[in-house]
Amino acid sequence: MKALSLFLSLAVLMSWSSQSSADENDLAYFKQFIYAKESIGNDPDFPQYQYRFIVTKWNDMVQMPDGRYLNPSVSIFLYDNGTFLMTYKENYFETPTSTQFSLGPCRKIEGKWSVPEKQLVLEGVGRADRAFVDGKNALDLIYDVNLNSQGLKDHHVESSYGYANYGPEEAIMMCH
Repeated sequence: MKALSLFLSLAVLMSWSSQSSADENDLAYFKQFIYAKESIGNDPDFPQYQYRFIVTKWNDMVQMPDGRYLNPSVSIFLYDNGTFLMTYKENYFETPTSTQFSLGPCRKIEGKWSVPEKQLVLEGVGRADRAFVDGKNALDLIYDVNLNSQGLKDHHVESSYGYANYGPEEAIMMCH
């Protein structure tokens, strides 16, 4: 009887732990968002590239305690070695439908990323769940902290592939 009880306890524990930890499919899903430099030209003398990385939804708004609206503009470069680089810019709007805005601070954030329990974890920033937006695989980014202004913590934002003619070095330079 004791052996059966021990066996059932182990089976329940193994079932619970297998449901909460990531598997190869979870890691593969998030690895599709790894930063890439892609050739888009045919002329070897004048190579042309585009850069693929994660960007947040361009019209994302978060109401701040002072009544203004924060538009966080985020680019995330996930690297295959388990590190990331993120540029984080704030824009401030008086109303959610304003067309004029004030520029806020911009900063570079670096850290490690992992997929420990079915979520992409960005050290010191937040986490992301799988999402599907406009017929494409995407991310639901959830901020764990206020990166500068109040209001961002626990905020969700759709994020997906972004393409640009600049890479991470240029993104950092645009921040200053």
